Amino acid sequence: MSKYPTKFTPQIQTAFLKLYRECGVINTCAHTLQISPETPRQHALKHEDFKEGMAEALQDYRDMLENEAHRRAVTGIKRAIYYKGEVVGHELLYSDRILELKLKRNIPEYRDKFSLDVEHKGGVLVVHTVALSSKEWEDETK
Repeated sequence: MSKYPTKFTPQIQTAFLKLYRECGVINTCAHTLQISPETPRQHALKHEDFKEGMAEALQDYRDMLENEAHRRAVTGIKRAIYYKGEVVGHELLYSDRILELKLKRNIPEYRDKFSLDVEHKGGVLVVHTVALSSKEWEDETK
């Protein structure tokens, strides 16, 4: 008996795409549905419509992550403030790190600047044949 007895029926395919849209991890979705993680990958290679469905589901997952990052960085997360076990107020928390990453991604002026100075002296030997031993090379270049 196979470790993954479930066949990849149209109902399982639909369930897989729904899960993939929610979690974005093929292995997690496959194990939840008791199928091999290779099953949806192989199916996508053979069926263009399923491949497109996987791409759309992954994009939806990425959009969800982007929305959550925006919420945490810009809108803020409401957190209760407790005093002696009672809620006495709320505060908005923001993620400075996520905001920094969003700025770097979207505004070039916020990106890290890299500079590389290279000074090379000498030539470059390009060999278009099978590599020779050092002895053979010396003999050939004399």
